Amino acid sequence: MGQRILVTRENKPGSVSVAGLMDRDWDKDLLLGMQTELTAFGFTSPRQFRERVLKGIEESQEDVWTWLPEWNQLRQEIISYSTTERE
Repeated sequence: MGQRILVTRENKPGSVSVAGLMDRDWDKDLLLGMQTELTAFGFTSPRQFRERVLKGIEESQEDVWTWLPEWNQLRQEIISYSTTERE
C-alpha cells in the first residue's frame, strides 16, 4: 500500500492540514478534465473549485466523513493504521 497521510485541521507531526492538500498535485488531472463543467457551474478555475471544497470541509460543523461511504472507510483505515502503529 502507498504512503498514508493523516489529514487534520491543524498541522501535527506526521500529518498534513486540509489547507496543505491544496499544495499537492494528486487531483490536478481530474480537475483539469472537469474544467469545462466547472466553468459552466460558475467557477473561474479548477483551483477555485478545489479551494471552495476544502474550505467547506474545514468550516463544516458536521463530521465530514459521514458525507460519503468512501470517506468513512478511509477514516476507519486511518484509525486502524494509527492504532496498529502504536502497538
